[in-house]
Amino acid sequence: MQRRKRISGILITALMIAVVFLIWWVPSLAPSKSGQSSTSAPRQVTSSSASKIVNRSTISASTSSESSVTSPQAASSLNESSFFSPTLNRSWRYFTYLPAGYTSSRQYPLILMLHGMDGDATNLVKLVDSKTMLDQAVTATKHPAVVVFIDGGNSFYVDSPAEKMQTAIVQDLLPHLQQQVAILPQADAHAVGGVSMGGYGALHLALAVPTAFRTVAALSPAVWQQVPEAARPRMPAFLRAGQWNQAQWEAEAPAKMLTGD
Repeated sequence: MQRRKRISGILITALMIAVVFLIWWVPSLAPSKSGQSSTSAPRQVTSSSASKIVNRSTISASTSSESSVTSPQAASSLNESSFFSPTLNRSWRYFTYLPAGYTSSRQYPLILMLHGMDGDATNLVKLVDSKTMLDQAVTATKHPAVVVFIDGGNSFYVDSPAEKMQTAIVQDLLPHLQQQVAILPQADAHAVGGVSMGGYGALHLALAVPTAFRTVAALSPAVWQQVPEAARPRMPAFLRAGQWNQAQWEAEAPAKMLTGD
């Protein structure tokens, strides 16, 4: 029971990344509606806030395009969808939060949320009441956004011989979302955040592909100098011939990408 409470607390705090984006980042987009991307460096925000779990929301499966909603929808929604990713060569699941009043006649900022190691997108949409928390944030700020939660496996959201997750996000997922959901196309309107492995992935994505994401938040990112030995076998992105590759881990480190050292 104590472990479950601890995990729930971590996940609630992780979801607060999306809430912070709604409070701080989305309003900053309001003056710029021209669709032009700036050349500023990625901005990092952090949050240590937590929120109380309330009644669980209903998550529905959806295969239709959300961009076809021409009349504002009265209530928010959290839908499960999937599409075929050519890069991954498989079906790929994700969840989409659409705020109350969503309509395809306008475009919204995109917040991409990344889960931690040994998890999947359901960690952030079923183990905690993400829909209600996001509803409350949108109501309080009056700045709606589309929030997407993806399945990342244990990929650390990088490209590797095991799987090219970074490429899949940039070349498959983002274009797919542009077709399915009314989101702003420019990088300045795309934020990425995550917890643990997801925090690592968020930093790595924002630094590696600033043309896709310009705002990033990382909660307790897994940016160890020395990776715990027990975790290494579960990190296929950094295994070569079944063995841990420290040089590859160091080469992909967000800190190295940031400093160039």
